[in-house]
Amino acid sequence: MDADTAHNLEKRVPWKLKSSNNKLLCEWLFTGDKEFTEPFFDDTINICKRLSENRKEQIINTDLNTITEQSRNTETASPAAIIFHVSRCGSTLLSQLLSCDKRNIVLSEVPFFDELLRLHFKQKDVDFSDIENYLSASIRLYAQKKSIYSKFFFIKTDSWHLHFYETYRKLFPSVPFILLYRNPLEVIESQQKQRGLQAIPGILEPEIFGFSRERNNIADFDAYMGDVLTTYFKKTIEIKAKDTIAFSFNYSEGIPTITRKLYQLLNLSLDANMEEMINKRSLYHAKHPQQVFTEQMKLNKVPSYLEQAFLLFQELDKNKHNNR
Repeated sequence: MDADTAHNLEKRVPWKLKSSNNKLLCEWLFTGDKEFTEPFFDDTINICKRLSENRKEQIINTDLNTITEQSRNTETASPAAIIFHVSRCGSTLLSQLLSCDKRNIVLSEVPFFDELLRLHFKQKDVDFSDIENYLSASIRLYAQKKSIYSKFFFIKTDSWHLHFYETYRKLFPSVPFILLYRNPLEVIESQQKQRGLQAIPGILEPEIFGFSRERNNIADFDAYMGDVLTTYFKKTIEIKAKDTIAFSFNYSEGIPTITRKLYQLLNLSLDANMEEMINKRSLYHAKHPQQVFTEQMKLNKVPSYLEQAFLLFQELDKNKHNNR
């Protein structure tokens, strides 16, 4: 990569894969000094796309190896923790609370990370070891320091990234993993109001969950999500059993409480100002920060399609205090 290309890519991050003449390319997004404080990185992308540097005529495309080259001289914050979750269990609010601390860079469900992890399902000829290298380099670029205060970075994964646990552990062998979970009755009720990608058959590759292609044709969305949750709880139990630096937390503990426990776990100081921000931000909806958060659950009986997930939830919760 020449010096001009490296200079042009400063303050940009890789954000989209595209194909041209049967060759994979990476499109870069200018983020400038924008700090990543939105509930999801998609929100950050929408803000950055309005910047003049992201006009069509200034779009920069490179090959994927440029990601690795550009990351080599990047000053990056230190990884603090990777947050996995079973969906609708407070991970968004947790990431929002962490982002209140100016020391933290919080990478919340970054679409490019997901695109890389799922690339192998779309293009079988791409070596997964190359994908891991591109992911590692991309994380360094997203976690580059934006200010003198930046010290740590957290990654909040997509829920289905539980099934890419081994990849994350390979990249971060000594970083604590946080496993958030919730009563599946509450998860399914939240999904019924607004379904995520993992809750709609045919959106994500069925191989991620160990499903057959035929399983993706199911018309019963609740039953499908019940099966997805079963895989999530199985994987969470598996991780908890074998990983000595993986720590599980039940949504019912309260996300402010979990945030404080996380700071204690990571030996991070929590001053009075941060405590006040945690208390104030927790009053509002995680995904819609202007809305006061209210919650009324209606389900009180476990439907048949959730029975297996519920049993696994109880098994996991029985050992919730077994954080090493």
